[in-house]
Order: sequence, then C-alpha cells, then structure tokens
Amino acid sequence: MNELGYKLYLLFTVSWFLHLAARIPVLGAIRFDLLLAALLIVLAYVSRSTAGQDRRNEIERLLLILIVYAFMTFPISRWPGTVIKSGFPMLIKAVVFYYFTVAFITSEKRLKAFLFVYIACQTIRVLEPLYLHVTQGYWGSVASMMGGTEFMMRLSGAPSDTVNPNGLAAVIFSVIPFLYFYSSLSWKHKLAAFVLIPPLIYAMVLTGSRSGLIGLIIILAGIVYKSSRKALLVPLMVVAAVVVFLGLSPDQQDRYLSIVKSDTKHGETAHERVTGIEDNLKLFMKRPIFGFGLGTGQEANYNYGFADLPPHNLFMDVGIQLGIFGIIIFFLFVKAIVTNFFSSYRIIKQRLKEKTFLLKTTEALQILIVVEIIFSFGSYGLLIPSWYFLAGLSIVLISLSNIVPGESEAIKAMPATVIGSGAR
Repeated sequence: MNELGYKLYLLFTVSWFLHLAARIPVLGAIRFDLLLAALLIVLAYVSRSTAGQDRRNEIERLLLILIVYAFMTFPISRWPGTVIKSGFPMLIKAVVFYYFTVAFITSEKRLKAFLFVYIACQTIRVLEPLYLHVTQGYWGSVASMMGGTEFMMRLSGAPSDTVNPNGLAAVIFSVIPFLYFYSSLSWKHKLAAFVLIPPLIYAMVLTGSRSGLIGLIIILAGIVYKSSRKALLVPLMVVAAVVVFLGLSPDQQDRYLSIVKSDTKHGETAHERVTGIEDNLKLFMKRPIFGFGLGTGQEANYNYGFADLPPHNLFMDVGIQLGIFGIIIFFLFVKAIVTNFFSSYRIIKQRLKEKTFLLKTTEALQILIVVEIIFSFGSYGLLIPSWYFLAGLSIVLISLSNIVPGESEAIKAMPATVIGSGAR
C-alpha cells in the first residue's frame, strides 16, 4: 500500500504543479486532482510511518493546532461563506503536501526520485513561459509605472498555469539551490546546472520581481558562504550581474533600481509595498484577536478600501485571517521547520562524506528556507503548499539522518543523546 501511495504521490505532484487538469479537459471534468488526493489521504493513513516521530510530533502538533484553531474561528468569522467556499478547501489542499511527504517519502531512494520529479516540474513551469516569450513574445502580466500612466511587461506563468510574476520568481529560486548543490555529485548534475541555471536567471529578470531579485541575491550569498572558492565566485558573480543589468531594457533597469532609489518610474510601487504593510497592520488591528476568518484576506483588504489583493506579507496575511493567536501558532510552526533543517544538516555532515545526496539536499534546503522567510515579508503563503511541503521535507531529512547506511553501531547510538537534545 505504501509503494502504491508513493507512486500516486509522484503522479499527484506532477498533476498539481503542471496543472494537468487545466491542460487536459477530461482530467478537469472528473476532478482528477481531488480524486487522487482523496485516495492518497486513505493510503497515507493506512501506511503511516513512525520514523522521526519525536520531531514529527512537534510539527504535527502545531499544524493540528493551526487547523483546529482555524475551524474554531469559523463561527465568529466576518465572511463565513468565504471561509467555507475558499478558506477550508485551500487549507486542505495545502496541508496534504505535509502528510503525503511524511507518509510516502520514507527512504533516500524515494527522496531522490521525488525531488527529481519536483525539480523537473518546477523547471518546466519556468521554461514553458520563457519559451513562449522567446518564440511568440509572450509575457502574461504587466506592472504599472508613473502612477499607472505607463506599463512594463512582466513574465508570468504559462497560460495553463496560475502563477503571477512574483510567484514565478518564487518557483525559480526554489530550483536554483538544488541545481547548484547537486552539481558536485556527478558530471550529469553539473551539466544540468550549467544548462538550466542561466535561462532560469534570465526568466527571473523578465519577471520584474523585486522580491525575487532579493531572494536570488540571498541564494548567491548563501552559495558564496558555503563555498571554499569564495575568491573566484565573488568576482564572477559581480561581473555577471553587471553584464545582465546592462542588457536590461531601461524600464527593467528602472524597476530593479527602485529597490534602492525612490526617484524612479517604479518608485511609487516600491513605496506602496512599505505603505502596504502599514495598511495591512491597520486592517489587522480591526480584528486583532481572531481575525476575519480563514481565506478572507483579499476580501477584507477589498472591503476596507486598501486594495483588491491579498496582504503581501505572510505574517500580516495570517494575522488578518486568524488574528494574533494565528500568528503565534504559525511562527512556531515555521521555527520548528527551520530547526529540523539545521539539525538534520549537523547530523548528516557529522556522519557522511562531503559529496553525498543527503548532505547536498540539506545545504540546498538551508538556503531555501532562509529565502522563503525573507520572501514571506513580501508575499502571502498561509494557504499555499510551500510551507507544508517544506515541513514534510524537514521530517524526512530528520528521519533519514538517523538511518544513514554504513554507520557504526556507536554512531547509531548518537541520536538518543545528540538528536534528542540538539535543537529543541
């Protein structure tokens, strides 16, 4: 049953990220993703593993508290219809990635295959709109300039995808750390990084995502920090950045300069991100204890006259929906994920040689989790899968760090003392 669940989870991953139901009408008609998810929920319950139980208990307890709390706030929500139609379904679609990952990714072999599928899907999501842009002039979105009197084209997801430019940037930086750190494993991985990273960065530039650019800078800084060839990498990155910047259109240059300069065409929209946080805080203070209700962030923002958009700050988004208690619960949930990634890295590094799949995976995820945290200050995320997906991976790595093959019996005894007290 577990093997069947694992294979169906791979299929579900492909279907979800590549939006097969939107591409193939018959799959949409039969609600393929919903049927597959329902079957996987049953299989996950039947084949539930006890590996990594201590760490899983902490994250699952917080996740369960978050879910129960969201349901408890339903009777006092401002728009209960939105909670039922949007909030609960979106939360369920997001959190299943945690439970499926923990239930079915139970070995290093499965983790390799799963991450290959995940990285391949995310890469396709970027290369498809990039190909359409190069061959057909596709963009998919625009950004306003000069108070809405001028516009700049921005690359978003393909027509069958729903991701906006900032979301596409998030997809890009979710892939680059894996490609870079895996490049040391074999010549095939090195070739993949050499071929894919340049077009991914080019697509990042075309998104016009300022938060995406900041995320990319953090990734590059993390790569330099972990590299033993800092003296070579830093000059190469500086030269590459100058060459790329000079190749941008004037409007694109202006947009990225607006991160640090206010007297630009995009300066007003950059300033709106700052004032947007202030507006979100004012909105949060209207119902600070229990919030407006799960899934009501955009509706609350619209009805109180700030913007017809979800709050572009993760913790304000959580607070507006679930109040101060929701922020505390979600903060502790994120903290537990971070703790697991850094704990598994220390354990695996102590046990394994330098160039191993598990070690490189933890290095990539360390950087990715930092980027996700920084990116969260300019984006929402309570009801999208990314945090729950990362939570599942953190449990998988903690579990696998305890069963590394080839270790001595003396080392096997380490988790009882080291793991039990290392990162609580």
